[in-house]
Amino acid sequence: MSENHPPAYPLAGDGEGSQVSLEAGVMRRRDFIRTGASGLAGAALAAAGCSRASESQNTGPLGNLRSATPQDLRGLVGDGRRRRILLRGGVVLTLDARLGDFEKADILIDGKTIAEIAPNISASDAEIVDCSGTIVMPGFVTTHHHQYETLQRSMIPDGLLQGSWPQESYGSVVQNIWTAGRVADPQNPNSFVWDLGRSPYDPEDCYISELVACLSEISEGITTGTDTSQSSHTPGHTDAMIKGLIDSGRRMVYAYTGGIDRSADGIAYEFPGAMNDTTKGIGRIAKTYFSSKDQLVTLGFGGGPGLAAPGSEYTGWQLARAFGASLHNHNVGGSAVVINAAADARNGNDWSDVTFIHCTRWQDEAIAQISYGSNGYPKDNKSKAWDIWRDRGAHVSIANLIEMQMRHGMPPFQQALNHGILPSLSPDVDTNMTTDPFSLMRGAFCLQRALANDLAFPESNPGRLPVPQLLTSR
Repeated sequence: MSENHPPAYPLAGDGEGSQVSLEAGVMRRRDFIRTGASGLAGAALAAAGCSRASESQNTGPLGNLRSATPQDLRGLVGDGRRRRILLRGGVVLTLDARLGDFEKADILIDGKTIAEIAPNISASDAEIVDCSGTIVMPGFVTTHHHQYETLQRSMIPDGLLQGSWPQESYGSVVQNIWTAGRVADPQNPNSFVWDLGRSPYDPEDCYISELVACLSEISEGITTGTDTSQSSHTPGHTDAMIKGLIDSGRRMVYAYTGGIDRSADGIAYEFPGAMNDTTKGIGRIAKTYFSSKDQLVTLGFGGGPGLAAPGSEYTGWQLARAFGASLHNHNVGGSAVVINAAADARNGNDWSDVTFIHCTRWQDEAIAQISYGSNGYPKDNKSKAWDIWRDRGAHVSIANLIEMQMRHGMPPFQQALNHGILPSLSPDVDTNMTTDPFSLMRGAFCLQRALANDLAFPESNPGRLPVPQLLTSR
């Protein structure tokens, strides 16, 4: 979970144009997919006992449970500021020490705000949802997910991160064949043994993948996410991904990231854009889609702290900040990137708008084991990069399941905790591993404790390192 949570219950459709097409009360397939993410929440609410639709209940094997009708979805996908919803009688886990938890309580949602949490709330004008027998809690938040790859789910579950064709790796299969549409010659990376001439993805494929990803994650309880898609091959691909996120009704950060540049072949390519230019790249999409901070989908940027583009006089971070975007960069074993970014005054000293993903292998020297503080074996666990990250207030997203499975390096939970940084969790990709948040949490919990607990035994602790504090289930 992120240390800085957005509002706990983001609601579908903050006036961003989501509409449901209805024909004689039947939803068309495309509209079902398009409204699926926000509609799923509506379906769950209705099935739990929506008071305004009791006439649709049946007396079959499921008793009073029922499916939502298209009319139900149309009402729930509308402008969130116009709705009052009372979640009644659930087991409420607030995850807020000031409020505590409730064995049985109500939650009043007034538009986009959780107005009250208490037993026996009176709200005669609200739509009442019977939550008895259910747990009501804040939605999960993820901070890194390549949602365009959802259509490639389980494509390469055994693949490592790196590897040239004909080795089947994430790089050669997912990124080269299915994203770039070409395979580099292992002996000459500047030539290709196969080239489709374009990305296999059409813009509509990106649109559908965004919707499927959002629907899947909402069904897993993840109401807020960050899409680091890396599929902006053309302006049309970019527009399709943004529209997919908006149509999903889910709260998202769209981290605008480059795709495959085939401009030499006459295919339009606009990433990253330019400072003071709203006709292309980040400037165009900021003007077109991200005019307000008070909307469900907001703007992020995947450009790094180096030059925004060859020959530019400003960094990628400067470009992003000029258009009000948060920063989301991948970093696998790249501590020098952090050190160089800090040395460039153009990147500033306040990095509270920066999230680095993975952050593996940042230690100054090779070490085999770490404990708390600077304790390490066979050398001290020191890291200039981690010190910089802590001192400048930056954030860390750990994709622990993928990092362990794909050979990114050890997920850096202990390093982050040693520097006072509470990392967030992220699923990364569907191609290799589940996006389930409970798997992410269990993986983080077990990994940190496994490494720490192993230090309790002399046979596996030649450096006599102290055992660090253990993560708890809370």
